[in-house]
Amino acid sequence: RGGAGRGGAGRGGAGRGAGASKVARGGAGGEDEEDREARQKELLKRPSILTTAPAEQVMMVPGIGPRLFRLPLAGESQVDVFNNVALPIVRRLMRGVSGAIMAYGQTGSGKTHALMGAPGAVDADSGSVVAGDAGGAAAFHGTELGLVPRVCAEVFERARRDRTCRTSIEVQFVEIYNERAYNLLDTGRETGLSHTGAKRLKSGKITASVYTLAAPKVAVSRLSQCLDVMRRGLAQRTSHSTKMNERSSRSHAVFIIHVTQSQYESVDDDTLTDNILYSTLHLVDLAGSERVRTSGTEGKQFEELKAINSSLTCLGRCITALAAKDRHVPYGDSVLTRLLQPALGGNCLTSLVVTASSDLTHGAETLSTLRFGERAATVTTHVEIERQSAAKTIKNLEKEVAEVRRLMDNMIVDGHAGTELFRRHEHRLRILTGQLRQLADFRAASGAQ
Repeated sequence: RGGAGRGGAGRGGAGRGAGASKVARGGAGGEDEEDREARQKELLKRPSILTTAPAEQVMMVPGIGPRLFRLPLAGESQVDVFNNVALPIVRRLMRGVSGAIMAYGQTGSGKTHALMGAPGAVDADSGSVVAGDAGGAAAFHGTELGLVPRVCAEVFERARRDRTCRTSIEVQFVEIYNERAYNLLDTGRETGLSHTGAKRLKSGKITASVYTLAAPKVAVSRLSQCLDVMRRGLAQRTSHSTKMNERSSRSHAVFIIHVTQSQYESVDDDTLTDNILYSTLHLVDLAGSERVRTSGTEGKQFEELKAINSSLTCLGRCITALAAKDRHVPYGDSVLTRLLQPALGGNCLTSLVVTASSDLTHGAETLSTLRFGERAATVTTHVEIERQSAAKTIKNLEKEVAEVRRLMDNMIVDGHAGTELFRRHEHRLRILTGQLRQLADFRAASGAQ
């Protein structure tokens, strides 16, 4: 491990980012001195990293010369990446501002490590957190835990400390594989995207209509439940071994945290007000870009690679259009960009984690990754707190209750009434109907029409 370029994209207009680096170890066994010299000459023709510093990276590009990138480093550890990239977003999330953190880079450069952590890290290091479910991200003693478990810990800790509101937390975990979205919490069952209309923000600005996941949300009341959801989802995610990465992710993974905060009249009065805040955090582990000749893929894996590269190309086109302030942004070109539309150019505080390798063998890919980060850093998002009245919340809850009941009725007809998924639907239905009763009682007590 060592010396790789890391960078970031615009967070509400301010560039911020990080990355976890992996140096691919080169050198073929058994080659003679003449072969080594020829290989070294070939490598020198490729772009290479000259220096990395806290706020800039310099690459030597053959035929052009030194190329400077001004992308901030977030630190040398998983804790640093959390503190510098995720913590500012979580703070705003708990005040009603939606956010997104995306990891982008070549396959094997450390994206999944940065977002999810090392394989088995949650199982090995979460004991101190699960015992009592308190202490926030600081309670994690394991050095290899990624952003997702640390963010979950911080969200629950802040919700526990906040006496001004009642907070409910729900999560979704999906993968986008071969241009189809699959619910990782339902044995990989395919899930669609639901189209939602445009919204008018408090400032008067009208947002573009967007797509949301049709996969049911899972209510979590403790950190241990949230970590269990993450573990179950990761176990279902599609991955294969390639020449470049022993555990190469063959899909884009999206972990979504939904936070609903019902405000109290005061700290000493638990009467709810007609003031509800909604915020969402997307944590996105993008599949790595690859070249066919270096990854050694063929057959089914070749088709996977084509789908990955195609969706990443669509993402790049959206970033380019946003950076140029074009009137048309091609969000509809892929499932990935449709789902990430709010994070890319909507009402969202977004951070991009760029991961790269300093190995000469991957110089061209590293140059492309840093260029992507540089373009993304010029994109500005505009964030506002999303508030909603109790009346509108009741309408939305009633619609969601009807959908959950429809799913349960279909499962009963299909003979799946005793399954784990059916029990999760039952649990969610109890939570939704409980929220409806509370809001109805509040409106009755306040005399709302």
